[in-house]
Amino acid sequence: MRWRHQVDLPASVRDALVLDGGERVLAAAALSGPGPPGAVRYAVGTDLALHVPVSEGFERIRSESILRVRWDQDSATLIVVRPEPAGQLDLPLAGPGYLPETVRERVQSTIVYSQHVPLNGARGVLLSARRAPGAAQARWTMAFDP
Repeated sequence: MRWRHQVDLPASVRDALVLDGGERVLAAAALSGPGPPGAVRYAVGTDLALHVPVSEGFERIRSESILRVRWDQDSATLIVVRPEPAGQLDLPLAGPGYLPETVRERVQSTIVYSQHVPLNGARGVLLSARRAPGAAQARWTMAFDP
């Protein structure tokens, strides 16, 4: 028998999510900070992507397209680094629950190869091969240090 964890989401959040066939919600957390009056905003982690609130519904950020993810305990913020021009996304969470570790694990699961290559002193480029869940081919990406 397989244990299935049910993530509690308000009906309005669950209705606004657009999931791929078979995609499962693994974790969710309410966002803190400014937002529309009375609205409860959520970040939702699935087995394939991180869904973050935008003005109309959710933006889907596929796990293999996230360069890095980090949890800042002091500010209770999930920091998601995406390739340019999207850049860094800071998600202040009211109650993180399992979202930070779920997103990190899903991002890690897509990495086939990763190596930092120095180019000029301590600065360089991060080369990585990433594979989408269920895909056969890996995609190579480069992320230059600031």
